[in-house]
Amino acid sequence: MEFILTVLENTRVEMFGTGEYVGSWVFTALAAAGSLMSAYGSYKSGREQQKSASRAAADTRWNAGVIREKGQMQAKEITRQTNRAMSDAAALQAASGFSASDPTDLRQLAEISGAGKWNEIAARYEAEMGAQGEERAARNLRKSGQAAKRAGTLGAAATLIGGAGGFRDAWTEFKGRNA
Repeated sequence: MEFILTVLENTRVEMFGTGEYVGSWVFTALAAAGSLMSAYGSYKSGREQQKSASRAAADTRWNAGVIREKGQMQAKEITRQTNRAMSDAAALQAASGFSASDPTDLRQLAEISGAGKWNEIAARYEAEMGAQGEERAARNLRKSGQAAKRAGTLGAAATLIGGAGGFRDAWTEFKGRNA
């Protein structure tokens, strides 16, 4: 490989009416092409990272909806179980000869109802907190995707600027060598 590079650097060819070194043209063109390819890669990488983060954010938002729906279903099930427990308690009280207006019976039914309502509210609250956590995660994913897109664009610009400096140096060397 080193031999090929040495040959390219030291071989003169008639181009545009002057004997110029082939290696200078080749290396200058390769430097420019490398900078352009690297810049394009940075740019595309940023865009793809943003797309990936957007898809992940959409999935996370969907998960938030699922968590809320599960919480609603759980709350409905708790309400159903509470109503059944109250009905069973009232039936047992009636079978035992207690009065429907007896304060002890009413207090027992109120305790069952209160505990059921508390459990229902707790299930809804827990689901809402989980859903809000998923929504925060989705916002963070979206922001990280936007940051990756900006970083890719800035990386591409930095590569082009650095490549321009390298191209200028190569061009200066080429002109000095072929003077």
